[in-house]
Amino acid sequence: MSLLLTHQNEFGSTDIGSVEVKTLSIQNYLGVKKDIRDIVGFLRISESIEMVGMILELGIKDESNFFELFEITGHEIIEVELVQKLFQDNKEIAKVLTAKVEFHVTDYPEYAKLDDNQVQTYTIVATTRALWLGPLKKISRAVNSDITDVIRQILVRDLQYPIKDIYRSGQPKTRMNGILNWDTPLNHISRLKEYLADSLHTPYFIHEILSGGIVMHPLSSISEGMPYRTYWDQRKSLSEDPGSWETQLWNLSRIASLSSEMGLAQVVNATAGMYASEWHMIDPMQKTRYRKVFNRDRDIRVDQTFSGKRMRKPSKIGAEGRGMLPLTEMPESYMRYMFQNEFQDGGGALKREGINQIISANGPRLQSHYAALGTVSHEIDVPGDLNLNPGRVINLRLPKSTDPENLKSYAGTPVWDNDDHSLGGKYIVWGVVHNITSSGKYTSSMMARKDHI
Repeated sequence: MSLLLTHQNEFGSTDIGSVEVKTLSIQNYLGVKKDIRDIVGFLRISESIEMVGMILELGIKDESNFFELFEITGHEIIEVELVQKLFQDNKEIAKVLTAKVEFHVTDYPEYAKLDDNQVQTYTIVATTRALWLGPLKKISRAVNSDITDVIRQILVRDLQYPIKDIYRSGQPKTRMNGILNWDTPLNHISRLKEYLADSLHTPYFIHEILSGGIVMHPLSSISEGMPYRTYWDQRKSLSEDPGSWETQLWNLSRIASLSSEMGLAQVVNATAGMYASEWHMIDPMQKTRYRKVFNRDRDIRVDQTFSGKRMRKPSKIGAEGRGMLPLTEMPESYMRYMFQNEFQDGGGALKREGINQIISANGPRLQSHYAALGTVSHEIDVPGDLNLNPGRVINLRLPKSTDPENLKSYAGTPVWDNDDHSLGGKYIVWGVVHNITSSGKYTSSMMARKDHI
């Protein structure tokens, strides 16, 4: 089988669970470019809401001495173009999804010759520009602006992304007036976004997506968005009849496999700063120290959460000499000590600058948000979808783990309500791995998370 094959139905729609690999080429250090679709056994692209960049993995089966004849040296560039044509029998909803990405080779981690020595296999790992160029540079500069502008400047000036490919939403609140000390562009972005907040004190996520561009959006904007798709836990094989657009949509929305992880260990969550925390800021110049205590119930409103629901009360835990306390009143479970510098401007007013001041302002709330977003997570395999990217909101329809008739008899739940409302509902797509095999099968394996159960 070969990635050269295209699977379409009679209406011209790409079969659900497949994709057209329109371009898969490699360019060597001499500028020579070759189509490698006929020697690739698998293609895998990974993207994550936590990663500025994407990772490509290719499995090569080489029976023509391509490695030597093409003069591979580790300086190759790979171009990938994928196309999906959906619902072509209904012009009102017909879509053509495309992804065109350039990757820079970073490694050949596995190599082997088969027993007859006439076939060699190897894997290629490549990344998009940020992950390839980022570690090669060190930058330092003074900044005095909105942090999203600082990050956008790094992406454009240092990582060479076109400004038109950077999309920002929400109302960023955090500014920085200080110095970026010598470090790599990606380390600066990682450190800045960790405590970057919008006007509702929710965290920003900055990441590259397969459907195109780098997205900068806060949790509040993500949660307000319309769900991209509802996925149903119907673990049956896809219909072999390509059928109409209705059949295509149904097949595209079906879950093939699902495994879950519950982040309900309250002690672990407490020590991650989810319920309460205590932050100590020390200023050696002014010889001052102040203490900031965070309580999630008090400091985060319902409309500032992804789920839009109040956190269920955590258990009360005994503390020596203090009786039984809820975890929201035990800030010593997560403590931070940091230095900051204050200075006087020309008029004698006290001013603050630097990353630690940003941390003291936003850190407690953001730390709680990050910890809460692991309350429930699912690893889900669905039919491949080029537009299923991190940062999307999806709905999960999961069945209750019992016979509906039995549930009605002992819980009074209507027979028609067979949804699991604890584990189902609204989720953020946290990461996606797009898997394409030489047989033409295309699946998307995603990680989905939410902050409430």
